[in-house]
Amino acid sequence: MALTDLTIQSKVNHQDVSLSWTSSLQKQGDYYVLERSDEKGFITEELHRIPTQNSTQHYYRDRSNDCGNRFYRVTLYSETGEMKARRYTQARVTSPTENLKIRHDASFIYLEHTASVAGKEGQLYDGQGRLINTFSLQNTDYRIPVDQLSSGIYLLYFNQQYFKFHLNK
Repeated sequence: MALTDLTIQSKVNHQDVSLSWTSSLQKQGDYYVLERSDEKGFITEELHRIPTQNSTQHYYRDRSNDCGNRFYRVTLYSETGEMKARRYTQARVTSPTENLKIRHDASFIYLEHTASVAGKEGQLYDGQGRLINTFSLQNTDYRIPVDQLSSGIYLLYFNQQYFKFHLNK
């Protein structure tokens, strides 16, 4: 296999992975095969076949909702099917709920999160299902005062999931 100038990059945006790759030695009739791995790292799925179309820059967005490590392989083939180049990249995709930590003390309920969930809304309910508070995560931490709350069980609804916790004052 001849050495070919082929580079691939991945960027994670929430649960999507944007892939871009370039090659300077492609010819008319060449094509790319883009593949993705399973969670164990084995390439198992062909995502797309892309003709080169006289362009040196190519893009693909993987909108799979799978979380975890993803490995991608892009292979450049000649029009006769001969492999000309192959490169790999990796992306770590996390669920927004993996990025949320809930803790509390006598003064506040703390919601600590990463930037990937910033802007998402949530609700706090008491044990009987009454809405207590609606919030939007903006900074990397958010505090809900507990001075008006009594000890008991509370539910935090965030990103289509409920989190149950017990508040002891």
